[in-house]
Amino acid sequence: MSLLHYLSILKARRTLILWFVAGSVALVMGVSLMLPRTYNATASLLVDVKLADPVGGVSLGQALLPETLQAYMTTQAEVVSSQHVTQKVIERLRLNENPALRERWAAGGSGKGEFEDWLIQDLRKRLDVRPSRDSTVISITYSDSDSRMAANVANAFAHAYIDTHLELKVQPARRSAAFFDERTKAVREKLAQAQAKLSEFERQSGFVASEDKLDVETARLNELSSQLTAIQAAAAEASYKQNQGSSVSEVNTSPLVQTLRGDLAKSEAKLREMGAQLGTNHPQYQRTEEEVRALRERVALETERASETVRAAARITRQREAQTKAAFEAQRAKVLAMRAARDQAALLVNDLQNAKREHSDLLQRLGQISLEGDMTQTNVSILNRAPQPLYPSSPKLALNLIVSVLLGILGGIGTVFALEALDRRFRDADDLAETLALPVLGVMESTVDIIKSLPKKRPLALPGSGSAVATAES
Repeated sequence: MSLLHYLSILKARRTLILWFVAGSVALVMGVSLMLPRTYNATASLLVDVKLADPVGGVSLGQALLPETLQAYMTTQAEVVSSQHVTQKVIERLRLNENPALRERWAAGGSGKGEFEDWLIQDLRKRLDVRPSRDSTVISITYSDSDSRMAANVANAFAHAYIDTHLELKVQPARRSAAFFDERTKAVREKLAQAQAKLSEFERQSGFVASEDKLDVETARLNELSSQLTAIQAAAAEASYKQNQGSSVSEVNTSPLVQTLRGDLAKSEAKLREMGAQLGTNHPQYQRTEEEVRALRERVALETERASETVRAAARITRQREAQTKAAFEAQRAKVLAMRAARDQAALLVNDLQNAKREHSDLLQRLGQISLEGDMTQTNVSILNRAPQPLYPSSPKLALNLIVSVLLGILGGIGTVFALEALDRRFRDADDLAETLALPVLGVMESTVDIIKSLPKKRPLALPGSGSAVATAES
């Protein structure tokens, strides 16, 4: 069949289609008017991921990829509809004290289970949380038969989420602050013990770690070593001179000894000359001989005195050597002791510095975590509060009317074609020719169609007359 044939069928049974449309509209609109009205209230939250942390100074959005950021927004939407946030909404609006809700619970569930559990499930069932795909906005929509209740619950979810978001940041910080506080106390005791050990060591050893006297004592040790070397050389030389006796240069170069030896030589020469001239018994020879003897004794005496001076110098040099060596050994022992004390003090000072550094780091971290625990600012803010809706979101009468008309048209068309299949009729000449497979010789129009096709009559006016007196074909 052609499209014209289908149109002719619909035209022939258009009254039935109109009845179907009217019935569908009446049924759908009647049901829509009987259904309870539902109001949707929507609040919007803005999650500012670009906002830097006021304590740590870290911006969340700069550290997240777009996919990760979308997952973060989805997580936040899950938090909004979580049981914890819903419990806060119930406490904020005191819904557990609402007698109407308690009656609904008793009527719907026969009072089974806990009322608050039913209330949480009922609120979450009416809640719709959707994060935006192209922004960081979260929409919170709540449906209820009471428009004011819908707005209050939507706004309560927004505030409860902000409080929960703050708690999720603050509570871990507070727990960490308690841990760091205990750790800081332990490190403070460790620091005090390290300081006490260092002070006790300085008191017992007499070595002050803050005073660097080791270099001074080492310089003094080097000086004593140089002095000892010089004195040992002088002592060796003095011993050599002492062993040489009167032939030593200091004795031979003594002015007095040289003068006496010169006089002795002259006297001995004079004595030999007088002995040859006067003889040994001559009084003058004997007198000169006495003078020579006296000079020899004087030379021996002065030589002995010069030798004693050399021996005394050697003894003094050996004494200085012994004293310098003793001082050197004492200084060396002192330097060794100071080095050992310095090494021990360095260990204690190192322990003290480590304890101070750890204590300082813990104090800094504790201060930062304490600030985080006391923080009242979040990166979530209410973009739009949910106003009290003026018009219900369901039932949607205009949409239901359009749907009912479409359903009526479709139902009527379906019924028309079903009836046409049960009661087959010829609607036009083409349908007849197609069905019988015979040509159509002519078509007789109905009387009604002939009358409708006749031209209309109009009155003719005679010349000079003001009324119609005859008719003619137009």
